[in-house]
Amino acid sequence: MNPANHKNLATILGQSFNEMLSSIGKQQTLSISTVEKKLIQSLGFKSVMCSIASSSFKLNMLLHFPLDNLAASHFIALINVDAGKDAQQHYLDYISELTNSLCGTANRILGVCGFSTGMSTPVTLQITNSTLHMDAITPGSEVHIGCFLNGGPLIFASLYLFINQGFENNLLITVPEVGIATENSGELEFF
Repeated sequence: MNPANHKNLATILGQSFNEMLSSIGKQQTLSISTVEKKLIQSLGFKSVMCSIASSSFKLNMLLHFPLDNLAASHFIALINVDAGKDAQQHYLDYISELTNSLCGTANRILGVCGFSTGMSTPVTLQITNSTLHMDAITPGSEVHIGCFLNGGPLIFASLYLFINQGFENNLLITVPEVGIATENSGELEFF
């Protein structure tokens, strides 16, 4: 595994995570940092997964979120729940849209890097500790990032790289030093 890929994965995840968070507001009280997956595992958060695939690799992105605590109420306060819709389902739909934003930004970054990729739709995993399950399928590299609200855990993301057989020694994902262009094509709408 090329160690430069690990650094570039962290850049992709960081840029994607920051753009996703810009849509939820209140950034003055949020702090973002790389985290160890043990912290994510200890929280028992649920996860939504989305994948990006090319002919030489696949990226699995997971957005880890709370179900029943103060952090979940932070997100629920940000969305308008329809009178006829279950608040919990509306919250899960909102988290799926955040995952779409996270993955969509990563997909655009990879496009700028010259990769032709495709993106899956988000799926809510029925398990907790999804990081343990990802370890079982042996990723080539992984990075994790977290967002904290007033020092408490709010939302986290993980990015896993799987390199297709035959590309292990020559795949190099190079992210440009300058950020991606802010263009309207490929942006996702929130419903």
